Amino acid sequence: MYFLRSLYGIDLLTLVLFCISSLFNVFNNYFLSLIGSLFFIYGLLRIFSRNKYNRKKELNKFIYYLNKALSKFNLTIPSNLPTFDYDSLDYYIKIFKNKFYQWKHFKIVKCPNCSQKLRLPRKKGNIIVTCKRCLHKFDLRT
Repeated sequence: MYFLRSLYGIDLLTLVLFCISSLFNVFNNYFLSLIGSLFFIYGLLRIFSRNKYNRKKELNKFIYYLNKALSKFNLTIPSNLPTFDYDSLDYYIKIFKNKFYQWKHFKIVKCPNCSQKLRLPRKKGNIIVTCKRCLHKFDLRT
């Protein structure tokens, strides 16, 4: 996963290239399918590129021309759209693993008196739970 950190990632232009590629590949025409495949390959090259400066320049040119076309309809696209960052992917994977671990080993319940959330260990059978906030005691099966 660490080799992906230096790559450019997915941005608006790449998504548009993939949409055009899938649109062209739907038709049963060899020439259109070939053009669609070329758009797809170019999108993949943009994703796995290490030259972030040139990719950002291409994106800014694309957004400039797109905004020129959209200005006729009084619409614009901001030029500071974020790209998909692979560093954040590690962060989200860690969060997902932690949530899965918590879900597997603990049961989250609310106190019936004050609605405080309590974390209880699973597979302990019937237990008497004491709320930390209001000291209300109640029976629960985990």
